[in-house]
Amino acid sequence: MQVIGKYKVIEKIGETETTTIYKAIQISLGRIVALRVLKPEFSTNREFIERFRKEAKPVAKLNHPNIVQIYDVGQENDIHYVATEYCEGESLDLILGRERKLSPERTKQIVIQIARALDYAHRQGVYHVAVKPHDIIISKGGQVKLLDLGIARAAESISSGGTIFGAPQYISPEQARGEKAGSRSDIYSLGIVIYEMLTGKVPFDSGNPVEVARLHVSEPLPPLRKWNEKIPPGIEAVVSKCLEKNPEKRYQTPEELVREWEKLNETSRVTRISRGRDTIIRKKESIRRRVSKKQIAIPAICLVLVILVFLILSRGSSLNIRSEPSKVSIYVDGKYCGETPVSVRNLRGGEHVVLGKKKGFKDFHQEVMVGMGGLSLQLNLIREIGLVRILTIPEGAQVYVGDELKGRTPLLLKNLPVGEYRVKLMMDDYSTEERVLKVEGGAPVTLEAKLVSLHGSILIESVPEGAEIYVNGIYKGLSPKTLVGLKPGRYEVLLKKDGYSDLKKYVFLRKKQRFSLKAKLEEKLLLLIVHSEPSDANVFLDGNFKGKTPLDLGRLHSGEHRIRIEKEGYAVVEKTVALDASQPRTLVSARMKGITGFLLVVCSPRRATVYVDGEERGEVNDSLSIGNLVEGEHQLQVVKSGYKVAEEKVEIAAGKTTIVNIDLEEAVRKWKPTVRLYLRTGGEIEGEIISRKDEKIVLRVEGGLITLKVSEVESEEDL
Repeated sequence: MQVIGKYKVIEKIGETETTTIYKAIQISLGRIVALRVLKPEFSTNREFIERFRKEAKPVAKLNHPNIVQIYDVGQENDIHYVATEYCEGESLDLILGRERKLSPERTKQIVIQIARALDYAHRQGVYHVAVKPHDIIISKGGQVKLLDLGIARAAESISSGGTIFGAPQYISPEQARGEKAGSRSDIYSLGIVIYEMLTGKVPFDSGNPVEVARLHVSEPLPPLRKWNEKIPPGIEAVVSKCLEKNPEKRYQTPEELVREWEKLNETSRVTRISRGRDTIIRKKESIRRRVSKKQIAIPAICLVLVILVFLILSRGSSLNIRSEPSKVSIYVDGKYCGETPVSVRNLRGGEHVVLGKKKGFKDFHQEVMVGMGGLSLQLNLIREIGLVRILTIPEGAQVYVGDELKGRTPLLLKNLPVGEYRVKLMMDDYSTEERVLKVEGGAPVTLEAKLVSLHGSILIESVPEGAEIYVNGIYKGLSPKTLVGLKPGRYEVLLKKDGYSDLKKYVFLRKKQRFSLKAKLEEKLLLLIVHSEPSDANVFLDGNFKGKTPLDLGRLHSGEHRIRIEKEGYAVVEKTVALDASQPRTLVSARMKGITGFLLVVCSPRRATVYVDGEERGEVNDSLSIGNLVEGEHQLQVVKSGYKVAEEKVEIAAGKTTIVNIDLEEAVRKWKPTVRLYLRTGGEIEGEIISRKDEKIVLRVEGGLITLKVSEVESEEDL
């Protein structure tokens, strides 16, 4: 299995315009994640990478049941990845490919969840900018998850030169014009998705992306009922408002869209009630017509009996109504008659329509026949139920409604009767939250609570950011990060980052303490070892003299450094060395090339003394070879008693031998001393000074040359 960073890849599960998606396991926690790896063409785009990281930070802070959670953003070599929550289910585009279109009721269930996710993200300043069916995952239980927040916006930032990035069928007119996208752009994209769910097709499509963009900007919206006549007019109006060309005419927030959709359901219910009443009245009139026809046909005696019955009934009958629960508002034939228990008197005999209404209960409708002796009626109303979503930060809190445990957050209560409830949220190491929850029929109710930790927290920051955090040996993520729910006690915090020395700190946490740990990581200091052949060469590092070879240079920072090695008589060696934190020791070895030449002196007569630049180099027999002379001009002197001193300038070439032939000329005059030296030992010497060099004096005396140290001479006197 391939390993990317801290994750072991299990299998490839999908692909988008920018990423390849793998099912993977986080090695340190054993947690299954979805690992989204940027494709190579984006991994080398520095602008996209920087925008991607910038967008990922606020998205990682989002915590909503309908938004896929981001766990980690990282890099290994040239591979950039983001690890997210792994969701079991199908994408909406696969469902539409199989079923073509969805019913209005199923569409509503999906749309409301996505709209609430977008509304939450927008309130945190995060926009999707490219909502499409591929980004919507639906589980078997019907829960909807929204993907790719941040990645889509980063991708949008690299679109240029008339290129429409991603799926142009879902972009808003303002995006097509190159304007900045925002909340209302997401509403437009969601409107396209709703249109596709209800009709099985998008409103604007073409093989040319630029043409699709033009259609979004200028082409009127094809009516939904053109493709699906069963779509209610109210839903068509909602979708049309989402897809207005002018953002100002759309819904301004996703929550407005949710409220409008829920009003449609309430209106549909009232319409059905009205139609039911019309049907009852029509039946009543039909019965009267049938009775009237029969009355015409009966004998006169029967007519008299009917008249007598009518006279009795005209005296008035009563309708006694009781209910469970009590205090139900009663309407008879549309007229309010009071609250149960109630007795409605002076009703004429025959059919009547009874309507019972009580808040929190479904309306009661019944057609009754009231006779001469009156009628007693018992109403049993059915409670209306509401949908309640309970969310907490952190998740996992126990939810008590009244004294009954309902489960743990995030929790969806589907059959909670309308009314007021006392809700208690409890979690170990956190304070208990108590709320009053008002449940109404129809519109879902969301209860959100942020629990206060009874224990402490540690905010860990580092310079630079992105250091791995280990607490008591367990990996906790990358800095900066806040660790919450920590019990009082001692914690070992270890920070690791490539190129920097590990930093270990101990934190002693008190109850409810909020501790802030700020750490500056030190770059690893590296060792550079410099050798040369020959040794004893001068070493310069970044222009500064550091010593002579062999030399160990410690406490160096990673990066490039300039090395210069010099030695007299040898060519200078210069090198650029790149120090890497992964290699604590680096060796630089230099074999230096000589820049000296040789001098061969041939002299007649023999046994003459040779001086080069005033330094005695030996006595000539047949010849004298002198090496290691620096390239350039040198002063040669050949001295022999009884002969004139021979002096000559000699040019030495590197790597070559220069030959000089000397024929000494006998002296024709008597030699006379020119100086008298008084020695520290008490003696004195007369002679002629030939040279002074390196604290030495070369003196010609009767019979030859002698060399004295300057320290041996007390004083001198010219003769």
